[in-house]
Amino acid sequence: MRFNALGHRICTKIYPYTSLHEWHNVLKSARHHKPYSIKTLQHRDFFDLKPLANKLLTNCHKLCDGSTLNWLSIRALCVEKAHPDKVFFKTDFSETEFTVLLQNHQKSRVQYKLTRAYKCELSISAAKHKDLMSMISDKVIPENYRQFYDSLPVCPQTKDYVPDKRGDDGDFEADD
Repeated sequence: MRFNALGHRICTKIYPYTSLHEWHNVLKSARHHKPYSIKTLQHRDFFDLKPLANKLLTNCHKLCDGSTLNWLSIRALCVEKAHPDKVFFKTDFSETEFTVLLQNHQKSRVQYKLTRAYKCELSISAAKHKDLMSMISDKVIPENYRQFYDSLPVCPQTKDYVPDKRGDDGDFEADD
């Protein structure tokens, strides 16, 4: 399980890193024997898979044994090119075998064009930008990162999301 080395390395040490670029080295060095290969992604590298899933996933709930699948219980998901009519999943990391969710194999042979998830870089809120700039002024973030943080796109209409405020459905709530 890849998270073990990475998660342990990050969670057991306090890293005073203030730039995304510094995290690249932390992630890369989480495993000493064979360091992770890290590829930095841009906004144009992400695709909207929801329309594709709506077209390809013909069966989202019924398992072969007749039971119903609870998607919130899935812990590992696997789709293989060799088996386009099957979705493999695990509901527990300790399971040795994947459970199969059969799909209508005729639909899976059709070609689809993926669309990009973002047309431009995601912006941060004006309040978050102001906080970052004040952290630079207060020397919490080193001055040499000012250009990076100052170049982030800012939009007054962008809402901040606070990770520790979960709603009843488990989704994050917007900070007002």
